[in-house]
Amino acid sequence: MAATNVPLSTQSRVLGCLVGLAVGDTIGIPVEFMPPGSFPPVTGMTGGGRYNLSPGQWTDDTSMCLCLAESLIECNWFNPVDQLKRYQRWYQDGHLSSTGECFDIGKTVRTALNKFTGSEEFPGSVGPRAAGNGCLMRLGPVPCAFKNCHSLALRYSADSARTTHGPPAATDTCIYFAGLLLGCFEGKSKEELLADKYSPIPDYWLNNTMVPELAEVVGGSYKRKSPPDIKGSGYIIDSLEAVLWAFYHTDNFKDGCLKAVNLGDDADTVGAIFGQLGGAYYGIESIPSEWKECVSFLKLIELFSEEINNLEPKEQSGLVPFSELSEKYRNVKINFYDVLERRTHETLYRFSQPCPKQYTDLSQFDEEVERIKSEVQGALSADEDNLFILKDFESLWSSYRSKLQGRLSRKKI
Repeated sequence: MAATNVPLSTQSRVLGCLVGLAVGDTIGIPVEFMPPGSFPPVTGMTGGGRYNLSPGQWTDDTSMCLCLAESLIECNWFNPVDQLKRYQRWYQDGHLSSTGECFDIGKTVRTALNKFTGSEEFPGSVGPRAAGNGCLMRLGPVPCAFKNCHSLALRYSADSARTTHGPPAATDTCIYFAGLLLGCFEGKSKEELLADKYSPIPDYWLNNTMVPELAEVVGGSYKRKSPPDIKGSGYIIDSLEAVLWAFYHTDNFKDGCLKAVNLGDDADTVGAIFGQLGGAYYGIESIPSEWKECVSFLKLIELFSEEINNLEPKEQSGLVPFSELSEKYRNVKINFYDVLERRTHETLYRFSQPCPKQYTDLSQFDEEVERIKSEVQGALSADEDNLFILKDFESLWSSYRSKLQGRLSRKKI
């Protein structure tokens, strides 16, 4: 365990936190749901897994993180109803998905989103069975946005959990983990961060209760345990313990991430949680370039990270005016990514699926691709990152086309 933390800019740590989340998510994909010891050790970013993803494609962990970040940026404040609406867009329409669809969603999240009617702030169940890791996997944007006000960062980290996961085990774990990230942003050492019940607010856990099972973990249980007692399960406290174990026993992002995901089970989510902590502690520079550069829609994730880092939250009743968003965010996200995502979902994704209006010939698909590209041609030159985002969409379109080709071939047999 490295006792000291190398001086880094806050921007490096915020970028590391959110890009690290996506990297950890993608690294863990091939062994998600696999029992520990039942697979060759993961050594890099390979894709595959239950959903047969391409290397660099990410799952619900990153999609929900981006929905949360998008809400914080476009509301310039913490707005749980707005967050839930964006989560629903992901669930129903594939918003901010690496594949254009919601292909992976936890039961607790699904239950909360099905319950959400458009106005309640916290539809998440408060029952003990709702203490899953789905609220911890996406948490990073909240402490990143409120890093200059620790009390709000901790309060809203709990509220972020409550939108989908309401029991104390979930909210307490999110508060504690947010505190670790805030400590990373301030350059605290591992020794300081991993002290019993660390918080950036002095005496926080003396003045607030912590569920006993979490208290045992943050008191150092992970320092004394080894697998199989360390588990990469979907239970939030198990996931935190696994991440702290990997963080404690390694001294760099790569080794820690691999140690976490090789526990198997809920490997992508444990990887995403480690990615937040490891990225915030070691910085963006610590993430292997061959992993980082492979991540789908990397430029979009970097944009969100930069906007979150520069955010100066001011309480709003709703969305901030378009003109108040940064020029880069308007050019890349609103005027380019959002247009491509909407057009892709409305046509290429929809009509390449089995449906009454399914394309009957590949030429129809190809013609629609050209129409979409022509629609955004003017916005393409507004920012150099748009070219990278277009390439990510072209990769997505290619996968849709291949699936459509397979369906059309089967029809002819």
